[in-house]
Amino acid sequence: MMRIALTFAVLMVLTTLGPGAQAQTVSELLDQGERMARAQRLPAAEGAFLAVLAREPENVLAIEALAQITAFREKWHESILFYAAYAHLHRTDELIVEDCQRQIDGHAKKIQKKGFLVVEASPADATIVVNGLPVGFGKVSLPIAPSERYSVSARRDDFTSPAPVVFTTGPSENKELIIALTKIVYTGTVQLKLFPADDVSVFVDGTQVGVSPESVQVEEGRHLLCFLKPGHDRWWRSVTIRRNEAVQLEVNLRSTGRGDEPCNFIPEDF
Repeated sequence: MMRIALTFAVLMVLTTLGPGAQAQTVSELLDQGERMARAQRLPAAEGAFLAVLAREPENVLAIEALAQITAFREKWHESILFYAAYAHLHRTDELIVEDCQRQIDGHAKKIQKKGFLVVEASPADATIVVNGLPVGFGKVSLPIAPSERYSVSARRDDFTSPAPVVFTTGPSENKELIIALTKIVYTGTVQLKLFPADDVSVFVDGTQVGVSPESVQVEEGRHLLCFLKPGHDRWWRSVTIRRNEAVQLEVNLRSTGRGDEPCNFIPEDF
């Protein structure tokens, strides 16, 4: 379910469980949900497991329980998402993935005038999230129910995600989405001490970035810095920059009588 729906359901179950429910641990909520499920108190059991997901969104025990409970309650569109999430979280276990797909296919047949949701994320290893549940990498296709509300997003470390796409569909209507994430560019700083200090051209990875700057900002990682001053030897240095950190580099250029050498390339052995 969507996070708003999750929150609403959690509030309902906390009310049902009593004033001490908010102080329960995840383990206690799981136990409570199992007892309620065995007692056929399915709405309360569902709420207890949703309360677990509110704290641990990828708790596989809660997701597995919710896949079964929502199926018992004939909430086929929700059960499909829980089974998809369970399969994704057990993606290295072929038997679990195959069983989850059988459940999804079976539930889809019970949805009248269903459509299909096809989501493609860039980069291809981004996790696709539907109604708060991780359902796959890169590209997924799932059956969806008409008139139900869906929220679709994608996530990946070191990338920013666009706002979730929220929609409902009509009978037998399909929805295709492409979600492009933006890479976060982390940078660091190289603080320079140049001797002599004037008229020194500074190159980073073969591209000139300034003349006699006090510092240069570069993306995190390994870079090749090169320094040129007329009448002086070319000066190279490899530096590794960590995000949001600064390194100091002292550059001593020696006079020379030979012609200037270029800095606008990267040596093959770099």
